[in-house]
Amino acid sequence: MTWLINIVRNKAIDRLRANRHRGLRELFVVDDQMRLVGLVELEDLLLTARDRPLREITRAAPLVVREADRGSHIVKQVQALPVNAVPVVDADERLVGVIRQRELMAASRLHASIDLQTMVGAGAGERALSSPGTVIRRRLPWLLLSLLTVFLAAATVGLFEGTLARYSALAVLLPLVLGQSRITGAQSLAVSLRGLFLGEVQPRQWLSIAGKEIAAGLVNGLVVAAVAAGGVYLWSQSTGLAMLVAVGVLVSTLAAAVVGGLVPVVLRGLGRNPARASMLLLTTFADVAGVLAFLGFAT
Repeated sequence: MTWLINIVRNKAIDRLRANRHRGLRELFVVDDQMRLVGLVELEDLLLTARDRPLREITRAAPLVVREADRGSHIVKQVQALPVNAVPVVDADERLVGVIRQRELMAASRLHASIDLQTMVGAGAGERALSSPGTVIRRRLPWLLLSLLTVFLAAATVGLFEGTLARYSALAVLLPLVLGQSRITGAQSLAVSLRGLFLGEVQPRQWLSIAGKEIAAGLVNGLVVAAVAAGGVYLWSQSTGLAMLVAVGVLVSTLAAAVVGGLVPVVLRGLGRNPARASMLLLTTFADVAGVLAFLGFAT
């Protein structure tokens, strides 16, 4: 809703009552050329003197977007600076519309859901009831790309074929190491993605993120490694095998934690969508790091 800046308080209130628009907290003020001047809080409008012009209680809008801006860009700005409504202007600074809180919340939910889909390789345009053809077109390229990363992990395992042939217990315990590194990396990845989307962190803070993940990953890795080693010892009665599992879990989870925290930050720094390939890169690294850590020490 917009108002001309030269009308007085009573006229503004009369127009507000005539519109009967519920949920308003502020009014956007324009000049006679429809250029945005600022906003007026309803509280100020109702409590000021009757003959006081709007220009005297008008203040600058905290956030203004342009009609050509991308929806994802607007959502990020709103997340960094929560507002009830956002005015939209054209190239000449003329007010063309207002995005209210309901639309902002809907856009935020849509943006989050799209990022969740792209993170796991589903297409951004896919819906729960999309046709099978759409599902195939959106998912198949990522599945094929994921298959290449699986081949990379399998090739890494193949480097230790002789070790696995001699000690079959290593093949049984390898999924334990890989599973822990994937989970640890996914935790770090989720936190970093959320921080980027909410504007809590910036790519230039990568060193702080790495330091945090190293410290947390080291402590968590030691605890998980100790528990895993104890379980393996009870199962195998082998001190050497328990120590190998402990070292493999510690090294692989620590590496996965750091990579999970940094992959989204690096992608954002390169101007890429941090959600689009983060999970694929993390899974590949976690698998390779887990195999090298566990089977490398075993060899």
